[in-house]
Parts: sequence; structure tokens; C-alpha cells
Amino acid sequence: MKNVFLFSWVITLAISLSFVSCTEDDISDKINVGGDDARDKRNVVVRYNAYIEDRVINRDSVYFNIHGEGFTIEEVQFMVTNFRYISTDLEDTLWMDVENHAFFTMDDKSTKIGKLPQGSYNGQVYFDIGVNDSLTRVFEGDSLLASLGIMGEVPEFLELNQLWNNDTIGFLMCRIRGEVYDTLFGHPDTTMPFTMLIGGDHFLEMRTEANYTINVASEIVYILDWDLDEIFNIYPLLAFPSMGSTQNFPAIFDLATDVRDTLDGSYFLR
Repeated sequence: MKNVFLFSWVITLAISLSFVSCTEDDISDKINVGGDDARDKRNVVVRYNAYIEDRVINRDSVYFNIHGEGFTIEEVQFMVTNFRYISTDLEDTLWMDVENHAFFTMDDKSTKIGKLPQGSYNGQVYFDIGVNDSLTRVFEGDSLLASLGIMGEVPEFLELNQLWNNDTIGFLMCRIRGEVYDTLFGHPDTTMPFTMLIGGDHFLEMRTEANYTINVASEIVYILDWDLDEIFNIYPLLAFPSMGSTQNFPAIFDLATDVRDTLDGSYFLR
């Protein structure tokens, strides 16, 4: 599926603008703004919708793949880091600090990921799904210092490690879990849990155009539509109920690469 990069911007004044799309938007007003700190002033927002069978995913639906399996989704989570802006002429760059990370879940579908000061922009914005190699060492180093009590922000970094740093994979970019059953020989009441943990070297870099002027009360809103159908058709969930991108198991690592590449080719950023 070809990536389409568009952007929309919202002036947060008395006038409200509505998004018009050819696909359904299931957007929560809840925005992850972190704590009462500078991140509350972030003005670059990403809203995301994940789809299966052209429907926004929800916990009450049963879906089917080409392997004759029925499955339900309990949770879909993405980790977002490393927001930056680079101008077309490469003369103007802006990078958020490494503490600027955010999460998407099935329930929280909108999050602030970065801040652009007032001004005119002609270039591209980037952000990562997951943690790239350069940030991994920073996160791990800060978490180690935090665990030793050397840093003040102990809870945040320890929580980040506990939730998103897997022992065999490293920092995760995506977690999907649910239950699956065989539609031919099984019974819907007899299900098996499955979990996908994609991370380590499998982070994704998102990028899109940034050609706009930011005023005092402007927000730049990008909408990420992710079609998850194909990742459930890559392999039978019953055969690989616990799939993670660990290099200790090369075959599963290759499957994780296929999942990553399929996700990378299955989104629209508008």
C-alpha cells in the first residue's frame, strides 16, 4: 500500500475546523500530555486509528485471517519517540529531547509528540515508532542512573523500562495481544492468547511534509491511519502465539521483520 503524506492544521480559537476523510475517524479527545511540565505546551499532535477489515478495531469484534483463524484484539500499543524537524535546505533543524516520548493505545488515540515554535516551516517532520539505536543507549543509561538513585526522575524512567524494555528484545515499538481460535476444528469458547512484541532493531521512522506557519494558538495535527489486516495474514497465530523480535530465534526474528515491513507499508499519514 502506497504511503500518502498529507497534513492538516488546526487553529485552536473560537473557530473549529473539522477533518473530512474518506475513512472513518474514531478519535478520542483525550491527549497524553505527560505531567505539568513543558510537554503540556507541545503543539504537534498525532491522532491514530487502527483498522481491521475496514473497521476501527475494538475489543468486542471477532476478526478472521486467511489461515482459518478467528481472533479478538485486547490491546494495541505503540511507543513514539524522537520528534524532529529538518528544513528543506538542511539549514534549520529542531530535535526534541530524549525524554519526549508518548504512547498510543486502543483507548488513547491522540497524543502530543513535539513542539514547534512560532514561525514558518518548509521541510519535513519526523518521529519514530519505537526507539532507534542512538536513543536506546540514552534511555538505558538514564534508567540505570535512575535505578541507582543518581537521577531525580526515578519513577518515569523505571516505569519506561518496566513497560517497554523487554529482556530479549530491547525497547519495544509495538505490542499487540488478543485471543485466537481455529474456525475449522476449534470452538470459539476455546481460545489461545497471542502476543506480538515488535522492537529492538525494528523501529519505524515516520516522516511527512511540514509546510506551514505556526501562530500563537496553532496546533499541527497529523492523522495516522494504520491498516492491520495484513500483519495477521503473515503467519498463523496458533503456530506462533508468542512472537517477538528477538535475535536469539532467527526464524521468529524474520517474522518480526515481515510484520515491521508490513506495518511500514500499511499506513496513511495525513
